[in-house]
Amino acid sequence: PRIGITEDIKPDRVSIRTDGISGILVGVGYNVTYHVRAPSWATVRLQTGAGNITVTGISGRLVASTTSGTIKGRNLSGGVETRATNGDVNVELASLGTDPIIIRTTNGTVGLILPATASANLLATCTNGNISLAGLKFEPAGEPGPERGRTRRVRGRFNAGGTSIELQTVNGNISIGAPAQAG
Repeated sequence: PRIGITEDIKPDRVSIRTDGISGILVGVGYNVTYHVRAPSWATVRLQTGAGNITVTGISGRLVASTTSGTIKGRNLSGGVETRATNGDVNVELASLGTDPIIIRTTNGTVGLILPATASANLLATCTNGNISLAGLKFEPAGEPGPERGRTRRVRGRFNAGGTSIELQTVNGNISIGAPAQAG
């Protein structure tokens, strides 16, 4: 009852906000979980200070950020922009559109699953980690490919090139692959 939830509903957007418990509290914590359904074509913006974000099955744009938590996206087909400070980001794309894919974290891993037929331009960088690619047709652009030992920067294209993909982490690995084959 001491946690406030504020809704702001307008014809073009719905905003839900959790207001924390006020005052000085020792040894008290709380957890709020939202399950939100939105039209698959909607632009979805999610932000949390200390919590996880999971999004499934949208074709609109996803913008998500967390300070201490993970971000997971499954069966997405619109543009994606994620930022995490202390957490992993894992995104599985069902298809690529024209909107860019930008995934960043500071202390965490980045995982990206692309359809094997995806056409995209990639720039992936990590400071303290490694970048790996598996199961996708990739052509490096002027730099050694990820098959040559420890790789911290990869630039090139998947198939014919197209949608811009930018992946970045400071302390963590980046893995890019195709969906696992059923069988």
